[in-house]
Amino acid sequence: MKKMLVMMLFLVIVSASCSLQNQKVSKNTKIAKNISTQADYEIPKDFDDLVANSKDIVKVKFIKNKDIGDNGSTTSEVEILKAYKGDLKKADTIDISEPWHLTNNKYTAVENYIAMEEDKTYTLFLSDAVDKVRPLVSMGYGKFSETLKEKQGFIQEYNLLGEIQKYDFLGGIDGELKTYQQIKKQVFEKYK
Repeated sequence: MKKMLVMMLFLVIVSASCSLQNQKVSKNTKIAKNISTQADYEIPKDFDDLVANSKDIVKVKFIKNKDIGDNGSTTSEVEILKAYKGDLKKADTIDISEPWHLTNNKYTAVENYIAMEEDKTYTLFLSDAVDKVRPLVSMGYGKFSETLKEKQGFIQEYNLLGEIQKYDFLGGIDGELKTYQQIKKQVFEKYK
């Protein structure tokens, strides 16, 4: 009886961990409405501040989410297309930490972070790796897309992930959007 109970417990743990690894997001993934995840992070004063605080600056192609975590972040795999600063090389694949996760199968962003999309390119500003995973140097200000737009607002104003994926950044507090737009303009003037 004891062996059977241990075996059943083992199967529950294995199936639960497999289901977390197999979670996926799509344009139809609902956005969590009653959950607000906040974080302390440094907002760069300007472009020079962002560059100075970054260990690596790279242009990447998003490949896939490797691990949609339940601890506030998701590990994603990207391919380096260009390296502007740091020791990463073109064609390297690296893991990065994105500040979002799923809660009851609903998209939950830390602050207003919008997840990267498959096959899209981004310029990333990264910090030192922790356990071989590189975090963005400044949550919303560490990822820029040349083709996506930015807007004033909050993620909770939307119902589905597909509704926000046309945006690179949602500025929730006065001044955030303007700062982001000024930095973004300089990012794509310098890093082509």
